[in-house]
Amino acid sequence: MANISKACLSDKDIELLEMKDKRYFAVVGNPKELEIYINPKGSKVFQLLFMTNMAKNINKN
Repeated sequence: MANISKACLSDKDIELLEMKDKRYFAVVGNPKELEIYINPKGSKVFQLLFMTNMAKNINKN
């Protein structure tokens, strides 16, 4: 089961995220692995983090 975020950002909340001098991120909502990066020039990029079972597959060989 995925991690559950305590806060969920709506479209309006994402629209209101301000630019800063450095790139930063905010957790968008459920699942907690869904993030949005806000770049200094104003672009906003979504990223979904996930893990695979690659470590288990490598150790079997």
